[in-house]
Amino acid sequence: METEATYQQHIEDFLIHLCDSFQTEKQRSENVLNFQGNKVESSTEQNLSSAVGCAMTGIRAGALVGQDHFEDYLSGINYAVKQHIPLVIHVHAKDRNVASGQYSILDKIKTSGAICLASSNAQQAIDFSVIAHRISELTLTPVVHLLPEDGATDFEKLDDPKILKYIGRANNHFDSPTPSQHWVFGEKRRTVPNWFSHDVPVLNGAKKKALGEELETIADREFFNSHANQLIDQAFAEFEKISGRPYKAFETYQTEKAKWFIASYGTASVVASKSIDELRKSGKKVGLLQLNTLFPTASEQLTNTLKDAQLIVAEPVSENQTVFDFLAKSI
Repeated sequence: METEATYQQHIEDFLIHLCDSFQTEKQRSENVLNFQGNKVESSTEQNLSSAVGCAMTGIRAGALVGQDHFEDYLSGINYAVKQHIPLVIHVHAKDRNVASGQYSILDKIKTSGAICLASSNAQQAIDFSVIAHRISELTLTPVVHLLPEDGATDFEKLDDPKILKYIGRANNHFDSPTPSQHWVFGEKRRTVPNWFSHDVPVLNGAKKKALGEELETIADREFFNSHANQLIDQAFAEFEKISGRPYKAFETYQTEKAKWFIASYGTASVVASKSIDELRKSGKKVGLLQLNTLFPTASEQLTNTLKDAQLIVAEPVSENQTVFDFLAKSI
């Protein structure tokens, strides 16, 4: 087991390795090459303007931010959601204090409309970092990835040829995955769209009156957001084929004949699984619901899983709410 600082450095190096442009809060002294062998352009700002600008012009971009500065980046996330800009924002946790920290940002992420992944260990942090790019580029929605606080460094990384096969180059073209994207781009589209390309002219970001804004929100929900869960499942399935490591929007543990469920996410899920083992030994029918995708909610699958539940114990996300309170409205 190595130190937390070493773990964080390993994670940060890999996050940068996936991108053409990467934004951090602290200036890095050394250059990093991405999985294509190209130098990654780096920037340091207290907002997402650089990352958003790069992503809008067809460059694969990402950012690593601390939870305590998350609100500084929120306007950029909101803008990226509205403009359908594929972008991955990794949030590094420093604590899990119920009244502050990572807990307090969940409501803001949900309100923004961004997709949210939460990794529970170092291996998931590495894998979800790659999967997040695939999800964001399929759905044309920014993904916020909540990283675990610390971890070991004995994880397995995808090698560069597999990364290339999985997410491709930013300027590759693939079949438009939804009818609405087919209407906008045609039969095929760029992996990371260049919204300023004269070859594919679109009126993206035009100022609208109040009614136009409301209609835009409704149209986004119907024509873009409604496909998100399907595309998230596709990204997980594709990753399993190339890596051999299976993931889903949520995972269950010891749920056979379970009447009580513990709903959790992130590193708390690891602690919960150990508690469930002890409860099972004493005859308690308790199971774990580990949430890998917090938003959007996999409503139908969760409903089927929890249909016989008599009690659900959920991890707190604030002084007055649990993680299940965020899910309940969708189930």
